[in-house]
Amino acid sequence: MFQNILHDLGGAALYGIVSICLFFLVFSISLIWAMTRRSGLLREIEQLPLVEDSPSLLTSAPSQHERVS
Repeated sequence: MFQNILHDLGGAALYGIVSICLFFLVFSISLIWAMTRRSGLLREIEQLPLVEDSPSLLTSAPSQHERVS
């Protein structure tokens, strides 16, 4: 039954197989990367959204929304 369905799809079955292989490849690489990282680096990355911007990164010029008196 599945052979008939895949045969009727023509070349579309190839796209499905390639996309599943790419998904598992990317997933496996990201899983291996996450497992081999130092825990300190991962703690740094997880805290990034909570860290306030440092003053050195801010521009000294007033933005267009601020009024200069």
